[in-house]
Amino acid sequence: MKKMNYNNKFMTAHDELVNFCRKCEKDGKKTCEWIGVGCKKFKGELERLYYEKLYPFHPCTEECLPLPACQRKRHCDEYWFFIHSRCTAENELKDLVSFYASDKSPLIGGPRLVITKEYINSDPRLKKEVDFDVTEKYITEMKSSAYYTELLDTVRQYQEYCDLADQFPDESFFNHEFYTGEPASY
Repeated sequence: MKKMNYNNKFMTAHDELVNFCRKCEKDGKKTCEWIGVGCKKFKGELERLYYEKLYPFHPCTEECLPLPACQRKRHCDEYWFFIHSRCTAENELKDLVSFYASDKSPLIGGPRLVITKEYINSDPRLKKEVDFDVTEKYITEMKSSAYYTELLDTVRQYQEYCDLADQFPDESFFNHEFYTGEPASY
């Protein structure tokens, strides 16, 4: 497989997960426990990499006291701020836009040249629900956060990792896992 020109943290995490699984094979396991039933060791290693190396600024780290209670419900304002910030970073890199309602929930997004204020104002439902002032202030708030610059670089590296995965469709990559922090279900 072609290596990236510089240190991409997703490729580094990829190599660590592959080596982690190879260790099981070297320990004499003939089949991977992850397929079908799930490997708790793999899940633990994935979570460690996700929170420590890939997204150290993620609000759902081990320091978050209500983590077990809220992780399933995802009602945490800090969590949603992070998710919307990651979307904003992706939009910035792909020349996309998002518009939000007055409660900061996303309503519509897409290519900047297609999803315009004129387009939104031409649709009665969108015109009523999209709040342009909240959208502008919320995106400014996200881009002003302490971790946005690092998040933007992380999203760029993730996109490069996904591009590399597309170049090698016969090899295993962790696109889903590195995006969600959860093992993919097979």
